[in-house]
Amino acid sequence: MNSNKLIVFVLSIARYLRFKGVKVSPMDSVDALRSLMFFENPSRRLIYSVLKTIFVKRYEDYFIFDSLFQLLYNQIFNQQEEGGEEAIIQSLKALDNIIIEQAMESNQDNINLGYKVMYSPYESKSKRELRIQEYKDVIYVRRSLRLLAKLLATYKGLRYESKRKGLIDMRRTYRKNLSYGGDIITLMKKDRKLNKAKILLICDISGSMDDHSEKLFALMYCVANKFHKGSTFCFSTRLLNVSDYLKGCTFERAKENLSEKIDIWKSGTRIGLALSTLVNDYSKFLDQRTIMIIVSDGLDLGDAEILKNSMKEIKRKVKYVVWFNPLADEKDYRPYAIGMRAALDYIDVFAPFSYLWNEKYLRKEIIKQLSNSKSKNILFQAQKELNV
Repeated sequence: MNSNKLIVFVLSIARYLRFKGVKVSPMDSVDALRSLMFFENPSRRLIYSVLKTIFVKRYEDYFIFDSLFQLLYNQIFNQQEEGGEEAIIQSLKALDNIIIEQAMESNQDNINLGYKVMYSPYESKSKRELRIQEYKDVIYVRRSLRLLAKLLATYKGLRYESKRKGLIDMRRTYRKNLSYGGDIITLMKKDRKLNKAKILLICDISGSMDDHSEKLFALMYCVANKFHKGSTFCFSTRLLNVSDYLKGCTFERAKENLSEKIDIWKSGTRIGLALSTLVNDYSKFLDQRTIMIIVSDGLDLGDAEILKNSMKEIKRKVKYVVWFNPLADEKDYRPYAIGMRAALDYIDVFAPFSYLWNEKYLRKEIIKQLSNSKSKNILFQAQKELNV
């Protein structure tokens, strides 16, 4: 990609954003150019993600940025030189009418232009009306969570099961050797059966995760109602315990509770602060019988040290840390985000978010990452590449 065109594009979109009332400082432009210079040949999606992360700080500016990005990118990089500056000015004058028409025609809270909403550090108190959703999502994710709890069983219960090693099972030994006239020829052994672990679910409901809100609700409802020892939290700029809004409620009633009582939907992202709150205020949920499941894209530009210290303390207290990332569904995903890189060392299992609805893939991924001690997680290798 031509670096001169990239510089022109970044400076142009910053100038036109200021023209439309979006607060973009000159230092924001400098930060954007420095960030893009780390990549040899950045793709359109990568440029979009970097610029939106740096330039957009308010939810109401998302659509303006999306429209400007598509307009200027086609004008500059696709070499549509006809009209030049005048064509851009005319398009910008029509942008206000487009925004009004889109807002009037759309009944959705977020106008989707094919891109994902990115990180914002600011809190925006807003509620979200969860759309109509089929209950079958809960059934599918329940199967996957049962499999996960079984594969990552954390403690021995009171019941016994047959084992090759363990205590001698006298009753089964006598019955087994009755055919030998009572002589003890074969010893039968037993050991305590591993119980399924307690599940602690932490879901990211910030703006960058808004496209997955329906799936997140199905996951939270399943943990709260289908697992006796399950606890459910959600966060964006702060952490909330939502178990009471979900437990014992019907599917529709639980959806209404989250829509009406949770006011941090589509807000900014502070993963480190949320996990720090969990460690300090909800430590009773953290023990060696617990599997902690985090669902987040890791797009957090907050204090990475707070996130790292919180993950270190969580890893010390719980048995396993499992992280599901929607961005990992992309084939060439690498943990470039600061938050994701800070948390990698303390994650036992890392998997794409879609695996929660695919029991077969989830089983293979868990067994693969836990059994291979030398390279337990392929993302650790990616982290080494990033640090080189």
